[in-house]
Amino acid sequence: EDEEVRIDLDCLLAPLTRGQIEMVLVQCIRAHSDCVDIVHAELEAPIASDDCEFDGDLDAVRGAIERATAYAMADSLTNATKLLEAATDAASLLDAETWTELEQAWECVIGRYTSNMYDEMKRVFAVLASCRERVLAQAGPVLCDPLRALKAKIIRFRADRPRKIRKV
Repeated sequence: EDEEVRIDLDCLLAPLTRGQIEMVLVQCIRAHSDCVDIVHAELEAPIASDDCEFDGDLDAVRGAIERATAYAMADSLTNATKLLEAATDAASLLDAETWTELEQAWECVIGRYTSNMYDEMKRVFAVLASCRERVLAQAGPVLCDPLRALKAKIIRFRADRPRKIRKV
């Protein structure tokens, strides 16, 4: 009789380093292209609210900024924005170096927007402006460059949009 062999993945993967597990994952995806859909679905799944709570931990904020940049590079801009918004709200934890990293991460997200994302850009502009307003007293004039970059992109893409015809 054919007996199905069940593999305990936890035991199998436990001795592997993160790098080794990543290599196995890459090889599996190359061998089974339908696995890419699983990765895309995971990227688009909303991030847990726990990932946006830092409890006074600057390293957790930095980790969120790094993850947000990675999400942006994978074109999962909604999750990137959610993480960056939470990191921005943690203004009291941030030092000058982390503010620079945060602004660069926002600029990375903004750089990924395309012309068909006009409404999303306007929404994120409002989010970013609101974040800036909330932290202005604590952090001073921060997020100016990302706001300018996003405003310029919105203006450029607005000019490319078809004009609505109004009926009189």
